[in-house]
Amino acid sequence: YGGGNGFSLRNKLINGDFNIWHRGSSVAIGGSEVYTADRWGAIASGANVTAHYTSYPEYAAGMSGTAYVIDGAAGNTGAEVFQRIESFNTRGLAGKTMTLSGLLYKTDTGTATWEASYANTADVFSARTVIASGTLNATAGMYVVRYPSSSCL
Repeated sequence: YGGGNGFSLRNKLINGDFNIWHRGSSVAIGGSEVYTADRWGAIASGANVTAHYTSYPEYAAGMSGTAYVIDGAAGNTGAEVFQRIESFNTRGLAGKTMTLSGLLYKTDTGTATWEASYANTADVFSARTVIASGTLNATAGMYVVRYPSSSCL
């Protein structure tokens, strides 16, 4: 959103390009929340999965950068990737229009879901309110995910 208060067009996600992995370049994920790329976490259901990074060209010709990859195993029924943004970093966003966007590459025909939410109590994410969500029922390939929302915070 625009505004002249220092927040104009500023990305609120930290390490949004997945270039920093201080915990190692490959992280095992099970049924408990685990931090993977810096500021990012994940949890799996069913069988465990592995999160790691790779360069875009492996998945998308003509693009450069780093991609966050989750490799599943037989019996895996889902994986969630998340970033918790502290309340200090969301000051001044109440009632503003925000856009959530990214690239998703799928190698199977299952569904991919996404959600944007905020903590019900400042910086305590055990209870949260969902403000936007969606599901991609798609075949393998790359998809652009973009959702403008006017109901943030």
